[in-house]
Amino acid sequence: MSHAAFRLFTLQELSEFNGTDPSKPIYLALKNVVYDVSAKPQLYGPGGECHVFAGKDASVAYGFSAKGNKSKLKSSDFNADYSKAKLSEEEKEALENWVSYYEAAYQIVGRVERK
Repeated sequence: MSHAAFRLFTLQELSEFNGTDPSKPIYLALKNVVYDVSAKPQLYGPGGECHVFAGKDASVAYGFSAKGNKSKLKSSDFNADYSKAKLSEEEKEALENWVSYYEAAYQIVGRVERK
């Protein structure tokens, strides 16, 4: 796990890093940890397969997508507090697998501060 300039983000602040402003990096959070995914704008930027996750805490959405239900995600599945979500064991395991992947592949730049 590497850390750049570590900072705290509100969900509103995180939403500003969704890839629509080319002057800003692209961030995505899982379990309140914010990752810089700017290295893959073709994936996380506008028009990318994972753009829907950019600028959000996608924990619950990534858990729910374990069963291939990405097309059935609701807006309430984004930025939801994963610790309060009713994820099945399979979904929790999928989320943990994604966290492991992101920790290895992307730089951590901060944390989401929930009030």
